[in-house]
Amino acid sequence: MNKYQVNILVSVILILFGAAILIVTPYCIPYSNLHSGMTNTELLSSHFMPKVIVGIMWVSSVINIVLNAMNLRDAKKNNKELPNMVIFKKGENIRVIAYMADFLLYGLLYPYIGFIPTSVICCVLLLLVLREKVWWYYVIDAAFAVAVYFVFKYLLFVQI
Repeated sequence: MNKYQVNILVSVILILFGAAILIVTPYCIPYSNLHSGMTNTELLSSHFMPKVIVGIMWVSSVINIVLNAMNLRDAKKNNKELPNMVIFKKGENIRVIAYMADFLLYGLLYPYIGFIPTSVICCVLLLLVLREKVWWYYVIDAAFAVAVYFVFKYLLFVQI
């Protein structure tokens, strides 16, 4: 597969993933209105953000499909060489795997040790994967996790 075809395939997969999110959201997140005066409207309900995220995924995926289809058509029309897409190159995908492992670790640690320690641990691991040597980035990372916690808990009254 060439680069354009891979981008189109990934966009189609994201559209399907977004549809799956919309299907499972009612089963995973109980419905609740944020305003008691609202009746059967989901404008500001617990299902609002998943719908926004899916909408963004769908719009960006459709744009990506259109752009890559146009590039693919132009390349074939002008007999240009299509860029090959090597899915796995030795050593280049280690960071991608490390990112995935970090997000998995976040999901596993969060229920047991809470938001702040999990966020600090996982963000520090990501900075290590990026080989960041500036020490105060790690301090900013910890401070940001604490700030997000307090903003959500005490200003927005959202339990995290």
